[in-house]
Amino acid sequence: MVIISKSIADRYFPGRDPIGEQIFDLNYLVGLKRTHYTIVGVAPNVQRDSPEVQQTPFQAYYPYSEDPTTPPVSINTGTLILKTEADPQWLTISLRKIVSTMDPGVSLSNITSFDEFIGNTFMIRQVAMIVVGLFSIVALFLAAIGLYAVLSYSVIQRKRELGVRMALGAKPANILRLVIGQGIRVAMGGLVIGIGVALILFQFVPGVLYGVSATDGFALGSAVVVLGLAASLACLLPALQATRINPMTALRE
Repeated sequence: MVIISKSIADRYFPGRDPIGEQIFDLNYLVGLKRTHYTIVGVAPNVQRDSPEVQQTPFQAYYPYSEDPTTPPVSINTGTLILKTEADPQWLTISLRKIVSTMDPGVSLSNITSFDEFIGNTFMIRQVAMIVVGLFSIVALFLAAIGLYAVLSYSVIQRKRELGVRMALGAKPANILRLVIGQGIRVAMGGLVIGIGVALILFQFVPGVLYGVSATDGFALGSAVVVLGLAASLACLLPALQATRINPMTALRE
């Protein structure tokens, strides 16, 4: 008996019910006897390994006694997954009693909830994501501080020029647009270079990406929006500082 994945059913039994059909293993390729199995069920396609591992296109599930991938020795371990709406602790107590009644020689170990199992499995990745996220926030903050420092220094250097503009009738809104525009041009140049470099580097780390492609428009768009907001805030303070310049004081300096 064997349960096949939906991908096998779609590939080799298109448009018909595969239940009752037979398939055989590939043991004959290594000189062993070919074994035929009767299909008794079809299961959905699943991701058996970690997310970054390519999914196996075809999967089949055999009884332990008929599994062609298992060496001919007694099997003394197994995994049992149960779904419950009650408290899992109460389920564990009942399960121990049932197993003990069926076979006193069988013991239960490593009992845990599914959420805990997934959490332990991906703990290293979660820690890595937190560390990368923190470094990303620090990098964004330093980039904003750097842009703010450059624009502030530019305002100080152009103080006389800005004073002349204001003396000739330039309004605070004009000065605001002038300084912010200068900062936005610098930020846009950095964004264009950064996105280009990111698209190139993403091609070398496809295994790290899960649920998102290297050219995912939403991810890139979100990054542009976040960086754009940070750049705008960094430009705003020097621009407001420029609008408070006293034309007479600036001309005397």
